[in-house]
Amino acid sequence: MPATPTRTRLAATGLATALALALAACGDDDADSASAEPEEVTVRDAWARPTAAGQTAGAAYMVLTGGTEDDRLVGAEVDGSVARTAEIHETMPAGGMGGGDAMTMREVDAVDVPAGEEVALEPGGYHVMLLGLAGPLEEGDTVEVDLELEHAGTIEVTAEVRDR
Repeated sequence: MPATPTRTRLAATGLATALALALAACGDDDADSASAEPEEVTVRDAWARPTAAGQTAGAAYMVLTGGTEDDRLVGAEVDGSVARTAEIHETMPAGGMGGGDAMTMREVDAVDVPAGEEVALEPGGYHVMLLGLAGPLEEGDTVEVDLELEHAGTIEVTAEVRDR
């Protein structure tokens, strides 16, 4: 059967549509991902304070950046060769009689990580407390910490031991 102008036009339109879709699928992902928020929580600038011999607790700090959905940091784990356990803590004013600059720490159940926002775990605020240290944390060492997030799951973090 000979091609009619209508069939030829439909075939050409279909071919052009398929070609346009194929080219769109091959787009520059780097350009899109550079401006888009990460889908999951990311971590940067992880570090831990050096400790003295005999010191049984240390702390790790970092910056968490929320992905496209709200999440919550709900726990932390550390290798038993470094410390017995890791907990999420918050430093806060002691608030006792006399006020002053006295600070205290308490364990918290979770730290909110809002979508697209940064949450700093830093001295004087939230941090990962390393309890029952097996030995001192020495400058230049690294500490592997697994962060547990409510939605994103486990994120493995390497914290360099260094002064602030």
